[in-house]
Amino acid sequence: ESFDLVPGRCDYTLQADGANEHVAEVLRLPIGAPVLVGYEITVDSTERVISAGRITYRGDAYRFTTSLFRN
Repeated sequence: ESFDLVPGRCDYTLQADGANEHVAEVLRLPIGAPVLVGYEITVDSTERVISAGRITYRGDAYRFTTSLFRN
């Protein structure tokens, strides 16, 4: 609100991967252990990107639930 940004849509992709050395250290996992990596891009009504990010989850400690609707 402070910057007059109004999210219009967020695209989120979740994929499986193996933990690299840095991720394994941070998440206290063996190198190559399964992790889930989420990529997020939020755009406003004019498709201008207002937020982007990536987050890595331990594969053994995460559940993803969603509801899908047809417009």
